[in-house]
Amino acid sequence: MDRPVAFMDVAVLPMDSERRLEHQVVVVQAGRITALGPLGRVRVPRNALRVRGAGRTLLPGLTDTHVHLATPTELPLYLVNGVTTVFNLDGRPAHLHWRQQVEEGRRLGPRILSAGPTFSEAMTPAAAKAKVDAIAAAGYDAVKIYNQVGREEYPALIAEAKSKGLLIMGHVPRKPGFEATMAAGQSLAHAEEIVYTAFNPGVEETFGLAALDEAKLPAVARRVAESGVSVTLTLTCFHDIDRQARDLDAFLKGPNIGYLPAWIQAGLRPGANRYHGRYNPTDLAFIHAAYPFQAKLAKALSDAGVPLMTGTDATNIGPVAGFSLHQELEELVAAGLTPFQALRAATTAPAAYFRRPGEFGMVAPGQRADLLLVDGDPLKDIRRVRALEGVMAKGRWTDKAGLASLLAAVPAAHAALRAGLVADFATDPVTAGRRLGEEDPLGLLGGDVLAEVMTREGAGVYGRILDVLRQADPASPLLKEEVGNNLGYALLQRRAFTQALAVFRRVCTDFPRSANAEDSLAEGLAKSGDVPGGRAHYRRALELDPAYGNAAEARKWLEAHPD
Repeated sequence: MDRPVAFMDVAVLPMDSERRLEHQVVVVQAGRITALGPLGRVRVPRNALRVRGAGRTLLPGLTDTHVHLATPTELPLYLVNGVTTVFNLDGRPAHLHWRQQVEEGRRLGPRILSAGPTFSEAMTPAAAKAKVDAIAAAGYDAVKIYNQVGREEYPALIAEAKSKGLLIMGHVPRKPGFEATMAAGQSLAHAEEIVYTAFNPGVEETFGLAALDEAKLPAVARRVAESGVSVTLTLTCFHDIDRQARDLDAFLKGPNIGYLPAWIQAGLRPGANRYHGRYNPTDLAFIHAAYPFQAKLAKALSDAGVPLMTGTDATNIGPVAGFSLHQELEELVAAGLTPFQALRAATTAPAAYFRRPGEFGMVAPGQRADLLLVDGDPLKDIRRVRALEGVMAKGRWTDKAGLASLLAAVPAAHAALRAGLVADFATDPVTAGRRLGEEDPLGLLGGDVLAEVMTREGAGVYGRILDVLRQADPASPLLKEEVGNNLGYALLQRRAFTQALAVFRRVCTDFPRSANAEDSLAEGLAKSGDVPGGRAHYRRALELDPAYGNAAEARKWLEAHPD
């Protein structure tokens, strides 16, 4: 049985209201808070570990309600920053496995809640309903809705998700639009989604059509409040996009970038970064103006009583797991929220959204023992949340020295995972493919590993590996479109154009109805200098799906490169 822990003479932020309790004792046993009260009036078990609290504040663990878990080696980054719960918004079976391992104490990391695979394309109502049913049957917690969901299937999707008791989170689907999303009670994964739709008099997703009209802020905020939905703001994510688009060199010098896995860092560098060099001057100006506008929107939403939640969109587009949540808290306070309101967005508001208000998010007897001990008073200065003296996750206490050790081990863990997979592919591609399914659910590492293998052994090895896997393990993640696509981009980053184009062509062959595959081949051809080839395949992508994810950018490229 775990040893009890007693936090002695500590100030407590219970988060049930804006108050600070001085000189308290908090006792934790078997993963739960069992007692809270004034010093000298709480019985402390004789065998308890006593943690000194004088001058320190105990508050609930933080929640990041918008992450994309890429690899298990990043999970400790959340804990060392006091993030004890995460909401993963594009789930795979591996995420459910990690969730179980964390709950059973076999893997160190935050509690994981997860949406199923994203609804990212239009489909029939029957197909949407079937996908919701599969997500519920698999054990996911939510459905995630993206821009491309159509007007016809949206009501069926929402109704089925509600009937299955699933949470509903996502973007504003463009065809149904903002009003239908609010009427459906779908919570929002970004504040920027409100900007693109509620402030956009048109229907196309084009930056220039969204009018940043501050006079509309109160009315829009009231409409969101009336709907009862929660909003995850992700201000720090949008701020990072602005930084990458305008000054990538400065962004890459950020103090915590080095904790990202090398294969994710590679995707942020010049030539691979999805934001640097992408936007024309008009769009750049819009992005730069839209960030402070979203800060004002956040304040208006708060004033209107909208339940706000902290989220970062970590990690593969720039925000670093764990660290970025502190930036989010500080940006909320800079936007005009009080420190208590910002902390509420990271504690009690997510617990209420997840329908578990009595389980976590507060410091109170019976709550799950997810706790932070910080130096100073975060209600006076939100930056004090960074001053961690220790973190408790599900009753497991890690002091400041232990947190430093966990953090120091992360880069080596990333490197060891990658090196092991490269070695596995040299001897047993079937086993390596299965490992990728367990440790690379989003297909980000697989592309990097195979790029290394192809660089060593030649382009032909890719086809041979796929042929072996197709026979021996048809369910291998390496046979998925997204892994091949990521591999092609990893090779583009190395300027290995011949190999990259071979991969993109193979993906187009294996997935002949994929607009995204044609788009990737078009981009590869364009970057290799074959403009006519790029033109042909961008047109092919638009023929397959005029509304696919990169359709607007494809049209812009075609306009800029006429016959």
